[in-house]
Amino acid sequence: MKIGTTSFTFRTALSDERRAPSLLSVVERCREIGLERLQVCENARPLSLSARQWERLIEQSAGLGVEIQLGCKTLSEDEIDRSLVAFTAETRRTRRKSREKRKLCVFSAFSASLR
Repeated sequence: MKIGTTSFTFRTALSDERRAPSLLSVVERCREIGLERLQVCENARPLSLSARQWERLIEQSAGLGVEIQLGCKTLSEDEIDRSLVAFTAETRRTRRKSREKRKLCVFSAFSASLR
């Protein structure tokens, strides 16, 4: 099991886009306090990064021993797809598979709620 946090932990630091630290700085801070995972959510403006910037952040984070996850507050398939496309070029290749997994998860949750 890995211990981690969400970018919402850094709410104040990330609130002003002009003065917000880079996501790599946030990752480095997570590592300093012993965390192994960071979930990047809307407050960190993940859609503002290019695919190349994501690739670099993920590589640097892996070097620090911190896993990056993408979090979003929506169940809208279009919004999730937009976030996934922004997340990494690798995600583009697995997008179709991810869509099928999401449909299965939503179906499973719906089926469980009917019981």
